[in-house]
Amino acid sequence: MSLLANAGRIRRKGTSSLRLFERREIEAFGRKYIFVAEIQERAAIPRARDVRTWLGARGVRIAFELAQDRYLAFDRSRVERVLAEEAQHALQAAK
Repeated sequence: MSLLANAGRIRRKGTSSLRLFERREIEAFGRKYIFVAEIQERAAIPRARDVRTWLGARGVRIAFELAQDRYLAFDRSRVERVLAEEAQHALQAAK
């Protein structure tokens, strides 16, 4: 969370760096963005470094990164569409 706050993506409840975050703001952020670890798990991609390539091949680009080539965030709605399409293709292939 601190990386997100330091990057200006979420706000703390106060001016102190020791302050907590608003739950509703964290939940809203989670509805808008998705990080590599969740994508990797849901898409069954063995290596985290392959997520960017896998999504790029499907037209999904990085929304932002918190450090150079680290902590990559993607638009959740676009990733959800790709995951749904991949699931549909898998079902059709299994028939």
